[in-house]
Amino acid sequence: MFKLKTTPTVKRQITVILPDDSKGDFTAHLEILSDADFTELLEANDDAALVRRITKKVEGIGDEQGNPLSDDEALEGVLGDTSCIAAISAEYIHVVKGRNLRRNSRR
Repeated sequence: MFKLKTTPTVKRQITVILPDDSKGDFTAHLEILSDADFTELLEANDDAALVRRITKKVEGIGDEQGNPLSDDEALEGVLGDTSCIAAISAEYIHVVKGRNLRRNSRR
């Protein structure tokens, strides 16, 4: 039986490509929005607003010396970084739209 969650979330590995072409990875806990809420945010064409709305927690973020950041510091850092916002937005769209589009097109 398919179980429909009232507030579904997913835990995803996010790979960020920085402006200097270096890469970094972290884990993000993302809320899956209703279709209406997702459509509204897409129509606003504001990736930062989408990412602020869906990102509930991040893990695996450290400071420049490699010391782990607190949950609040890590989330604030990710939500203020353009490269992180782009990576989370792309992964979220892949999760909610891309997988279902590929699966349904095989039928």
